[in-house]
Amino acid sequence: GKSKWALNFLQRGVAPPLKILAFGVDKGFGVVSSVPLVRGEFICVYAAEVISEDEGEKRELKRIQRLNAMADSLDDQRAIASPTPITPIASTGSSPGASQVAHVTYQIYTGKRHKQVFDGTVFGNVARFFNHSCDANLKIMKVDCGRRYPLLGFFCRRDIRAGEELTWNYDTATKKKTSG
Repeated sequence: GKSKWALNFLQRGVAPPLKILAFGVDKGFGVVSSVPLVRGEFICVYAAEVISEDEGEKRELKRIQRLNAMADSLDDQRAIASPTPITPIASTGSSPGASQVAHVTYQIYTGKRHKQVFDGTVFGNVARFFNHSCDANLKIMKVDCGRRYPLLGFFCRRDIRAGEELTWNYDTATKKKTSG
């Protein structure tokens, strides 16, 4: 059925040739394909360390604190050369100014009762650089494959032109589940 089809693709790793590009200070990095992609085509798995929700929240707090410290350090260095202050990053992860350090997380939360966090910060692949879009061209599928944790895979929601940024809607991370 559908789950065996998805598992077959998920075991392949990264399928099309992908490039990580810098999209600017406010947006950071993103991913494009070197070739056109077809609706339903498998792109890659989300490679990540699986941790508890509590551990995920602890790591995210530490990450925010480190980024704020980096912004403070930039303030100190630039205060000598420029009278314009740099505002530290808020815990919301907003990045309004080009001079701020961008807030980055590579965590995907899954599950309803026993939440799992897939943290691609240290152990990850190209998928951690897919950006958010409300009009995303990728969808993520959670596939239970008889292992302790499911696999997460990205598939094309529609045909995608070569060079078009690959995006997914972060709000849909856990809504679809395929068992098998």
